[in-house]
Amino acid sequence: MKHKATRRIALWLFVVSVVLLISGTMAAYNRVEYVKRVVSTKNETKDFLFSSNYLYLRDASAQQVPVRMIPVSTQTDVSVTITVCNYLQNDLTRANEETITYVFTAQLLDFNGNPLTAGTGLISKLKIDNQNLDSTGTYTTTKTLTGGTAETHFYEITCSQDSVEALSGCYLQITATPQENGQRLIARLNIGSGAQSGTPWSGRFLEVTDDSQSTTELDGFNYSISGTEVTTIQLVWNPNRVTLSQWSINMFGDKITLDENSARIQVGEDATNYTLQFYRVNGIPENETGADVRGYVTFSKVIN
Repeated sequence: MKHKATRRIALWLFVVSVVLLISGTMAAYNRVEYVKRVVSTKNETKDFLFSSNYLYLRDASAQQVPVRMIPVSTQTDVSVTITVCNYLQNDLTRANEETITYVFTAQLLDFNGNPLTAGTGLISKLKIDNQNLDSTGTYTTTKTLTGGTAETHFYEITCSQDSVEALSGCYLQITATPQENGQRLIARLNIGSGAQSGTPWSGRFLEVTDDSQSTTELDGFNYSISGTEVTTIQLVWNPNRVTLSQWSINMFGDKITLDENSARIQVGEDATNYTLQFYRVNGIPENETGADVRGYVTFSKVIN
C-alpha cells in the first residue's frame, strides 16, 4: 500500500512539472513575439512615417542632396506647395503613433551654396506662406504633427511670373528637422528651371538616387511626374512587381484611362508636378537594386 501511495505521489509530481514546463515555455514564447512586434513597429516609425511630397528622408548629418528641378510656366504666377506628413506618403492608414515636433527651415542659396541676402534683390521676389524671407534669405517655423492621427502641414512657395527667370540661378534648401530623431527631411529645390512654357514631362522614382543602391527596405515607391506641356503621357508598369495605388488613380479623375498594367494621363492643365504611389506585388526580390526598380515603370509621351 505504501509503495502505491509513493508511486501516485511521484506521478503527480511528474505531471505538475510537465505542466509548469509547458506553461513556462509558452510564456517565454509569447514574450519573444511581443518584443518582435514592438521592434517592428518602431522600425517602421523611424524609416517611413515622416515624409513629404518633395523632401527626401535622410540621416540628420546628411548634407549632400541633389538639386531637384520643379518646372514651372511663366504664363501665370507660380505656386508650389511642400507637404510635411507623419504617415507613409499617400497612405493615410499608416500614421506615426508618436508626436513629432520639428523645425521647418527654407533658405535661398546660389548654386555655390552661398546664402542670398537682401543686397541681391532676389529674396524679395519669393514668399513662403505669404511671408517674406528675412535678411539672410531664410524662413523658419516650428510645428507639431500629432501622434496617432494622419496629419499634413502645407507650405506654399509663391513668386510672380516676372520673377521666374531671376530665380532660375538659385535654389531653396528646405529642411524639416524633428527635435528628437536621427533623421530629417531635406531637399534643394530650383523652381526657376524649365521656366518656359511647354516643358516636356518626365517621370522618376523619388527614393531611387543610384542604380547600385539597395532598395529591399522599401515597402513601396513614390513616383514623380513633372512638366508644363499640355499633353498625354503613358505609364506602363511591371504587374509582377508593382501596381499603381487607387489613391493615385483617383487624383486624376476623368483625366486618366486605365488598362491592365498601364495608364494614360492628360497633364499640363491643372498642375506641373504630381507624386504617384506604386505598391509592391509579390514581395521584395532578393538583392534588388535601384536599377531594378527603375525598370518597373516605363514613362513615355503619347504620340497622337
